[in-house]
Amino acid sequence: MSASDRRLAVEHKKKQEPSRDQGQGLLDLLALLDDRRAEIALDWAHVIHREMPNTFYGRRPLEEIVENNLVALDMLKHLLRGADSLPTDLADIPEPSDYLHQGMPVTEFLQAAWLCKQVLTPIVAAAFPLDSPGGSEVMHRMEAGVAKFAALVVGEYAGLLTQYIDEQRRRTELMLDMARAVSASLELPDVLRRAAHGIASAAGGKHSSICLLDEDGATGTLWAGTETLSPVQLRFLGPAGQRAVNVSESTFVRRVLDEKTVVIWPDVQDDPTVGEDIRSLGLRSVIGVPCAVNERILAVAFVMDTAAPSTFTADQVELALGVANVVAPAIDNARLHQKVAQMAVVEERARLAQEIHDELAQTLGAMQFYVSLIDDLLVQQQLSQAQAGLSVLHNMIDQANVDVREAIFNLRSMASLQVCGLTALQTYLSAYEQRYGLTVDLHAVEEAAGVLVGETGLHTFRILQEALTNVRKHGKTLHAQVGLERDGSWVRMTVQDEGQGFDTVAVRDQDPRGFGLQVMRERAGKVGGTLSVESQPGRGTRLVLRVPYPQKQGPA
Repeated sequence: MSASDRRLAVEHKKKQEPSRDQGQGLLDLLALLDDRRAEIALDWAHVIHREMPNTFYGRRPLEEIVENNLVALDMLKHLLRGADSLPTDLADIPEPSDYLHQGMPVTEFLQAAWLCKQVLTPIVAAAFPLDSPGGSEVMHRMEAGVAKFAALVVGEYAGLLTQYIDEQRRRTELMLDMARAVSASLELPDVLRRAAHGIASAAGGKHSSICLLDEDGATGTLWAGTETLSPVQLRFLGPAGQRAVNVSESTFVRRVLDEKTVVIWPDVQDDPTVGEDIRSLGLRSVIGVPCAVNERILAVAFVMDTAAPSTFTADQVELALGVANVVAPAIDNARLHQKVAQMAVVEERARLAQEIHDELAQTLGAMQFYVSLIDDLLVQQQLSQAQAGLSVLHNMIDQANVDVREAIFNLRSMASLQVCGLTALQTYLSAYEQRYGLTVDLHAVEEAAGVLVGETGLHTFRILQEALTNVRKHGKTLHAQVGLERDGSWVRMTVQDEGQGFDTVAVRDQDPRGFGLQVMRERAGKVGGTLSVESQPGRGTRLVLRVPYPQKQGPA
């Protein structure tokens, strides 16, 4: 090898390996950061307060920022030694994710990191002047280390931000799914089960139940969170999946109501406040979540686990409470719907009682008149006339007996109608034929039978019953036709017979209650419908009811 080649090889080797001066410079820089660590951390904190006065991080307590800076300087030394990533075993300080959840933007992380360079530059320049041997190299290493530190911190924050966004999206989707699920039904048991199941999913528990409080707040009903009961739920709630609760005697419910927030029992078995009857169920961890509307607690959901004791995380608690806030209005609506339905039942019973009373009162009045008449005829020894009166009285008693039995039959039929719609209508007409000998031909479109539910269905069915009663009592015929079909945005029901008919004007003017026409029109009006009756003596009767077609329900 020529001298020239040897000289080039030596120069190349010097470029590939750091010189002793460069290596010593790095050691001296690390020693400087060690010696003045506390001073640099404090100066850096003051600069952050001065340069970032109106930011989230700039308003943090000075002591907190100093602690963070001390750890950041350790990270910087770690990187200066040649590491490619941030260490994970440093002091316990607030994680970037904590600041992220509190709303700190990524730009503040970057700005605070770069302010470190502003503090370090004069300190390093004083210790290693640029015109001294290795001075420029030390400054370059310091600047590169700060840049690498800032990039890694921002990269970690970006990763946390992505996780945070994904988690928030998952939470939002869960809450939207829960809102749709609980709003798909107005049946209170369904809403309660779905609410309890959703809260359990959010909290990561296996078993769930929910206690619906009564209006007095002193009692309630505990419902299972699923239709299929677990062994624990069977032992506690019984096969019906529900149990009456006295709030003052329920440790779990009472404590949630007293504290008005989420309550956690990490290990029921070691909790002296929990009764033996609860511990005997084998429960370990329990969380109670209030479901409230405008600070009024409607229900308390419980998530339980029978495995090892566990601590519910802050995220699980937050999500469970969020789901509870979403489902609480649905619980309130379902309970209100139940009250309205109960009031409608009470109102309907009162109406039917009045109708039966009015009809029976007329019949009993007439019977009393005939009894008095027959008594007078017997006193006067007019036996033939008395016998005729007894025959009329006997017929009146038979008719009253048929009317009362028909009223009871109609009431029982309405209960099944609310569940089965068209099937219940067919069953009712079949039973009516067998009971009263009136043949009824039904021509119904299944789609139109959707009207036979709820309040509209109740009034529609009662009008049908009253119309068939009129056919039986006044039509003097053994055959009728019932039609049910769509008519645009309406449903049309017709009841037609070929009986003796009647004068509609005369009936309206003389005794509207005789055929119940006024009552039927009132029922039609209650659900936004109309009723018309066409009839002539000797030419039969045709009744036409038109009611709005019900709106479609949301997806289950």
